[in-house]
Amino acid sequence: MKNAMANGNLIVPSEDSVRPAQIDLQGHLGDGRPPEEEGVRLGQIVHSLRRQWLASIVLGVLLAVPLAIGAWMVQSPKYISSAYLRISASSSRLAFETAEQSGRNDFNVFKSTQKQLIVTPFVLNKAVAGEGIMELGILKDQENPIEWLQENLIVDFPGNAEILQVSLTSNDRMEAMKLVNAVIEAYQQEVIESEKLARAQRLDSLQKVYNESEINARKKRSDLRKLAETLGTSDKDTLSLAQQGLVQQYALVRSELAQVSFDLMRARGEMEFMMANQPDGAKKNAEVDAEVQLAQHEAPVADEAVEEELPEVPELMLQEAVVTDRLSMQLQAELDLIEAARFTMTDAAYKQHLDRNASAMASLKARMQERRDLLENLIQDRMIQERQEKKEKEKQQLQRQQLAGGLLQGDEDDPMGALKVRVGVLELQEKTLLEEVRNLDKEVRKFGQSSVEVEMMRTEIDGLDAIVQHLGTEIERTKVELRGTPRITLLSEAEPGVLTDRKRPMMITGLATVVGLLLPGGLLVLRDFQKKRLSDLPSTRDELGLEILGTIPKLPRGIVRKPKSIASDLGAFEDQVRDSSDSVAATILRRAVQRKCQVLLVSSAMPREGKSSLACHLSISLGKSGKKVCVVDFDLRRPSMHSIFARPVGPGVGEILAGECKLADAIQATDIPGVEFVPAGVEESSVTLGATSGQLDALFAQLRDAYDFIIVDAGPVLGSPSTRFLAQPEYVDGVIMSTFKDVSQASQVDDAKRVLTSFGAPILGTVLSGYSSGMYYSYSNRPKSQSGSAS
Repeated sequence: MKNAMANGNLIVPSEDSVRPAQIDLQGHLGDGRPPEEEGVRLGQIVHSLRRQWLASIVLGVLLAVPLAIGAWMVQSPKYISSAYLRISASSSRLAFETAEQSGRNDFNVFKSTQKQLIVTPFVLNKAVAGEGIMELGILKDQENPIEWLQENLIVDFPGNAEILQVSLTSNDRMEAMKLVNAVIEAYQQEVIESEKLARAQRLDSLQKVYNESEINARKKRSDLRKLAETLGTSDKDTLSLAQQGLVQQYALVRSELAQVSFDLMRARGEMEFMMANQPDGAKKNAEVDAEVQLAQHEAPVADEAVEEELPEVPELMLQEAVVTDRLSMQLQAELDLIEAARFTMTDAAYKQHLDRNASAMASLKARMQERRDLLENLIQDRMIQERQEKKEKEKQQLQRQQLAGGLLQGDEDDPMGALKVRVGVLELQEKTLLEEVRNLDKEVRKFGQSSVEVEMMRTEIDGLDAIVQHLGTEIERTKVELRGTPRITLLSEAEPGVLTDRKRPMMITGLATVVGLLLPGGLLVLRDFQKKRLSDLPSTRDELGLEILGTIPKLPRGIVRKPKSIASDLGAFEDQVRDSSDSVAATILRRAVQRKCQVLLVSSAMPREGKSSLACHLSISLGKSGKKVCVVDFDLRRPSMHSIFARPVGPGVGEILAGECKLADAIQATDIPGVEFVPAGVEESSVTLGATSGQLDALFAQLRDAYDFIIVDAGPVLGSPSTRFLAQPEYVDGVIMSTFKDVSQASQVDDAKRVLTSFGAPILGTVLSGYSSGMYYSYSNRPKSQSGSAS
C-alpha cells in the first residue's frame, strides 16, 4: 500500500514508503522535521496552567485573604482640613494711589511671596508656640516639627484665583483643624498685622523726613544769605564781572612767570654745558668704569674661595626627571613586564618565574638606581650654577652703587662768574612771581568756588522745596489710605477634616487581593514552564528530536500492579491499552524484519516515568503476537517488575552475575502466554563486574538463543550508571526511552539522550505514557462468545 496504515494512535508507514537508510542506530529520522528553536510558546503556557490551576487557586486564596486584611488594616483614614484667605489682585484705594501701592503691580509675584511667607520658619515657629499645639499627636512624633510642616503643609491657589487655600492631611481630623488654624493665626500676626504696622511706621518715617527736609531747607537759605554778605552781592551778573577782572590779572602774572622760567632754564643749560666739557669730568667717568671692571674681575675669585654646600634635590623634581627620562622608563617597562606574570600564573609558578629572572631583575634595578643617581647629580649641578649666577649679579649691582655714591660725594666745581650771578637773579625773580601767582590762584579759586556755591545752594534749596512739597502730599494721601480695606482678608477658618479619598482604601485592598490570587499561580506556572515538561506529541517531538514510537494511556493507580487484570480485564481501559501497546509492538516487529531488533532496553531519564509499565505492556503485546518473550529486570537498585508479575524477587540477575545461580533457575513463568520473567534478584551485583567476569555476555547469549524478544527493564539513565553500560550495542539492539506526560522534563530527557549517544546506544525512539489522543476504536459493545457466556 502506498498510503500509511493506522494502528492504534500510531501512524505506521507502508512498506513502500519505508527507507531504512534514513534511520540511524540512535533513532533519529534523517528526513524528519528539525526541532524548533527554544522560545515562549502559548501551548506550553496553557499546559502549565492546566497542571498548576488547582494549586494556584488554593495557594492564591490562602495568600489573598491575609493580604487583603493586612492592606485594609494598614491603611489608616486620611483627613484634610483647609482654611481660605482672599488675596486681592490689587490694593483697594479710597481716593489716592500712594507710592507703596504703585509698586505692587505683579499679582503673580505677590501670590508667590505670600505662599512662601506662610511656610517661613518665623511664621511656623509662632504657630507651634501656641497653646497646646506641641501637645498634638501629629507633632509629638516629629523630630523637627518645623521641617515636617514645611513638607506637609499645602499652600496653593485653586484655579489660579484670588483664593489662597492652606491645607493639612492627617489621621486625626481635629488635630489637622487646630494646626491649620494655628498657622493662619500666626500668619495674620506675623505678616498681615506686621504689614499694617509697617504702613503706620512708614507714615511716621515720612513725617520725620518731611520735618528734616524742611529744617535743611531753612538752613540752606541762611547759609546763602551769609555767603552773599561776604561777596558783597548775591546777584549772578555782578559776581560774573568781578570774577572776570581777577582772572585777567592772574593771566598776566602767569605769563611773566613763564618768561622768567624760560630764561633761567637757558642759563642753567649753558652752565651745565661748560661743566661737562671740562677734562676733570671725563677723568672721573673713566675712573668709575675702571673700578667697576676691576670689581667684576675680582668677584669670581672671591666666590671661588667660598665652599658651597650641595643643595638638596626635592623628591618631586627628581621623580619628574625620572618619568621624563627615556632610559629610566625603558628599564621600568622591562621590570614591569617580568612582574606582570603574577596576574596570569599561580603563586607557585610565579615564585619559580621570579627565581629564574632574579639576576635580570637585580641588574635592571641596579641600572635604574645608577640612572637615578646620575639625574640627581645633574639637577644639583644646575641648582648650584643658578645660585652662583644670582649672587654674581647681586654683587655687581652693589659695587656699582657704592662706586657711584663715592663719586657723588666729591668736591663740587667753583661758581662761574657772571653766569652764576645771572642764574641767581633769575631764581629770585622766579620765586617772587611764583608767590604772587599762588596768591592770585587762591583768590580766583575762592571767588569761583563762592560763585559755584551760591548757584549750588540755590539749586539745593529748590530741590528741598520740591521734596518737602512731595512729602507733604504723600503724607496726606497715606493718612487717607490707611483707613481703607486690607489686601489680605480671612474668608473662613479651618474646620474638622474630611476624608481625602474614599475609593483609595478599597482600590488598594482590591489590588492586594488580586496580587495575592495571581502571584502564587504566576510563580507556579513560571516554575513549571521553566522545567519544560512534556505535554503532547508535538512538543515531545520538537523538544527531544526523537521518533515517537507510540503512546500509552494513563491508567488508574493500581491497575499496573495486577498482572491478571493487565492480561485480560482492564475494564474501560482495555481497548486503549491493547491498541496502544500493540501499536508499539507492531513498530518493533516491523523493525525486527528490517534489521536485528531482538534485545530491547526500556529506560527513562528519571524515576517514575513509566518505564516498567511500558516494558510490561510491550511484553504482553509481543507475547500475544505469538512471540516468545522474556522480561529481564535489570533495575537492581529499585526492582519493581516482580511486584507487577506477582513473583518473588529472587533468585535473579544479581545472583546470575555473581555466579551463584544459572539462568534456567532464575526464569519464572507468568500468567501471560508466551511471556517469562527474570527478576532482579536479592543481591545487588555490579553490572560492570559481571561484564568483566563474562557472566553478562553469557547471560545475553543464552537469552538470545532461547527467546524471540528480550525486554530489559533498566534503571533511569541519569541515576543508574549500569544502564549506560547495558545500552551499548554489544548487549542490546535498541533503546526505547519512556517519557510520561506532565512528569518528564525535556532538559532531563535530552541529557539522558546525550549520555546514551556518547555510549553509542542505538536509540529507537520514545513512548509517551499517560497520553490519550482520543483516536482509539472501542470494542466494548462486541458480542461475547459461547464459551465466554458459559463461563
